[in-house]
Amino acid sequence: MNKDDWDGRFRRVKLSQAEAYPLSSNLDSISLMQRVGNEYNNEASHVVRDVRTDTNLSARKFYAQRNMYLTGFTLFLSLILNRTYSLIIDILRSDERLEKQMETENKLKERVAELEEELESKKNV
Repeated sequence: MNKDDWDGRFRRVKLSQAEAYPLSSNLDSISLMQRVGNEYNNEASHVVRDVRTDTNLSARKFYAQRNMYLTGFTLFLSLILNRTYSLIIDILRSDERLEKQMETENKLKERVAELEEELESKKNV
């Protein structure tokens, strides 16, 4: 197995681990938001309501929603960074291939020039 295969496998594992944390955090924040929303709705149906419990539930609902938006944005950014990283790697590999092609083209041009000089020298003899 060559170096590029190992690099590709390592990169896939590393990026999948990097995406797993924001995904799990996002799923956790969604479930927390649903639980707090259910508690808020259940408390709203009770006749006796206290300002402190309303404030507490509203604060918990706000924090759950905020966490959901933050983790969702983090997940989105991790996907964008993953794509950007792969594009940069592709560009670097393309540049390396282009440099190799230019080197071989220059070597071929030099060889053609040498052969033309040999041909001219043989014609003159």
